[in-house]
Amino acid sequence: MDTFLFTSESVNEGHPDKICDQVSDAILDACLEQNPESKVACETCTKTNMVMGFGEITTKAKVDYEKIVRDTCRGIRFTSPNVGLDADNCKVLVNIEQQSPDITQGVHGHLAKKPEEISTGDQRLHFCEITDLIVKINQRMFSIYIGNRTAESQADVAGWAGGNLKPLYKNYVVSVPNGSPQQDLCFALHPYMAQQSQYYNAILNGLEIFKVNDSTSNLAGPNPLPAPKQPMVDPSPVKKQGSAKTNTTGSYASSLPSNLCRHFSFAEIKSATKNFNDTLLLGVGGFGKVYKGEIDGSATKVATKRANPLSKQGVHEFPTEIEMLSKLRHWP
Repeated sequence: MDTFLFTSESVNEGHPDKICDQVSDAILDACLEQNPESKVACETCTKTNMVMGFGEITTKAKVDYEKIVRDTCRGIRFTSPNVGLDADNCKVLVNIEQQSPDITQGVHGHLAKKPEEISTGDQRLHFCEITDLIVKINQRMFSIYIGNRTAESQADVAGWAGGNLKPLYKNYVVSVPNGSPQQDLCFALHPYMAQQSQYYNAILNGLEIFKVNDSTSNLAGPNPLPAPKQPMVDPSPVKKQGSAKTNTTGSYASSLPSNLCRHFSFAEIKSATKNFNDTLLLGVGGFGKVYKGEIDGSATKVATKRANPLSKQGVHEFPTEIEMLSKLRHWP
């Protein structure tokens, strides 16, 4: 007969987790008792002789949150500092605000709306100052715009994190307008010029986009419309007429739409990088080397990646990466 070790954990109502659960439940019950349409997102935390309730609540009910906290703790018989919590004399902190209007617009009214009309997007932006040049506040400040609205007017990653090399993230909620199944969401970063920072640019290390469930805890919704299928293009080199600006003798055709990218001949690339001069080397990756270059009469700076024929990652993956990066767009 096989033997095994079985363990389990059991806690009573006086356990800190259970105290918090009961306080949050009591606040919810009090709101729903007076106003069944209450929208409650409440959390509770506790420490020695202290209880805090926080979150977002939209309700017409008149609720004394501090009284609910003390009554709940007293009902669990936490009535003496000797047991770590005195319901009548402990410190009670309440930080409860109304629900964000963006969430309200997106998820309320589910009984009168179609499922596809209930939608809210949650954007998580990741930041980290990874350069040694920026270690103090106000050295790099920029504005963040999401959905044509100002999310942050004076973003300062070093100020938020307290220095460089400290990653952090911030969440933003944006209501998705009703309309066609596919909704475009505009996202932009712009330097904040009024502060006269040392560096006039912006930084973003990562972007996550989530869909917030509706009031019935449902994430379902129609799939977005697929992007228009691009016509097949013969990938062989094609001849191109020269211009006064360049000595173009050929161009490489691609399936990418022309409004999202720009094609260069090998002669143009060699000219921009001074024939791949190592003094312009920015870095070395698995595919090969990346060089700094200049085009349009030195008016535009570019980064040029040159494949290493000895790379084990393969020549097929190299154009795939280039085409994927070419689909990304940036507005300065």
